[in-house]
Amino acid sequence: MKSLQGFSSKSGNEARNKIKNSGVSSGYAYTNTRVRAMKSKLLKELDFHKMMKMSLDEIARFLEETEYKKEIDSLALHYSGVNLIETGLNKNLENSFRRVFDFSIQVSREQIQLYLERFDLWCIKTVLRGKFSNVPNEEILNGLIAVGKFKRSFFENIVKNSKNLNEAIELLKETEYFPLLKKFSGNLGKLEDELDKQYYSKVLSFSEKELRDFSEFEVGALNALNKLRAKNLAIKLEVLPDGKNLDEFVSKSANPIEAEKVLKKKLVLKGLKLLNKFQRSIGPVLAYFIAKQNEVDNIRIIVRGKHSGLDEKIIEDQLVIA
Repeated sequence: MKSLQGFSSKSGNEARNKIKNSGVSSGYAYTNTRVRAMKSKLLKELDFHKMMKMSLDEIARFLEETEYKKEIDSLALHYSGVNLIETGLNKNLENSFRRVFDFSIQVSREQIQLYLERFDLWCIKTVLRGKFSNVPNEEILNGLIAVGKFKRSFFENIVKNSKNLNEAIELLKETEYFPLLKKFSGNLGKLEDELDKQYYSKVLSFSEKELRDFSEFEVGALNALNKLRAKNLAIKLEVLPDGKNLDEFVSKSANPIEAEKVLKKKLVLKGLKLLNKFQRSIGPVLAYFIAKQNEVDNIRIIVRGKHSGLDEKIIEDQLVIA
């Protein structure tokens, strides 16, 4: 694999050998047992069908009877309707993933953090997009899902103490992404592509088999979608390294939305297959993360669709229910 930003094939092999020789099993039994209990509390297919028939206020009340209760209740005095639900979803996802990380032990924690570092990129992109577009600080903060290496307070400080994109970048100097942020600060689209390249290069170098296989599939899905979008918009193609070739799944579609749904469902199904494997690895944790994020995405699709007045059939077609 080509090295990117200091993550070499040699260092990746050494890391994987370290994982194999470090008594991994002792770190996973406890973590995976608790994760399976959390997975059992996720919404079922019937719940999504129920929400399709509800108003936004009814959806908010319904979510108060589920694992989202704490977040919805805490935000209800400040928000309502779509803003209440959207902010509650982000908070709940952050709290759920942070909980898994906090009770994980030994090598399981190293692999879990590696996966969750994608949310550092989520937060960085959210902050930079917001500052570039002069989005109000409160709206930027509500869009954060801070569950990677950096805590919410780190990103809150950046949002509150920067007036524009360049000032925000300067406050990100302690992150490993700072050289890229400086180099590509003049092209936000290119910058986001380069951030993704660096993240996936790190994951593919240092992850154990289940996470590495899933990440390769994920990169392949992103590349296939980018190729379709580039073709439709007649723009330059940007390809991430080391992904599976998944072009066949979008070759028959001229619609990026349809192609994205197909690939997302394949990603979700691939992840969920890991849940019931009983070997002691990151598999069940990864499956929970994927299922939980898909649940949040489905709720978000329903809420945004209803807020925009979309036909029920159109909303339902966008859902990924596995």
